[in-house]
Amino acid sequence: MTEETWALKEETAEKPVEVEETRTPDEWDRLPEVDPIEAIIASVVHQWRGHEYHAGKPIQLTKTDYLLAIEAGKKGQIHQAATGPYYGLPRN
Repeated sequence: MTEETWALKEETAEKPVEVEETRTPDEWDRLPEVDPIEAIIASVVHQWRGHEYHAGKPIQLTKTDYLLAIEAGKKGQIHQAATGPYYGLPRN
């Protein structure tokens, strides 16, 4: 393999995709920038306990989606990526 070919191969090689870490909302609640009251509001608005009830485990969120959910919750809105597949289902 020539140096030019090797350089081209390195340039076009697939770069590993960085995957943002996910955690449960309870784990993200420990961030110092999160107000506990706002965390509770986001939990209610996004129905995270309902997700846990139906899925049998807590929802997993990236830090970005968690913080966007907190901001949306302050406005009485939802951040769709933070709702999960069980959003809107009743908890008998």
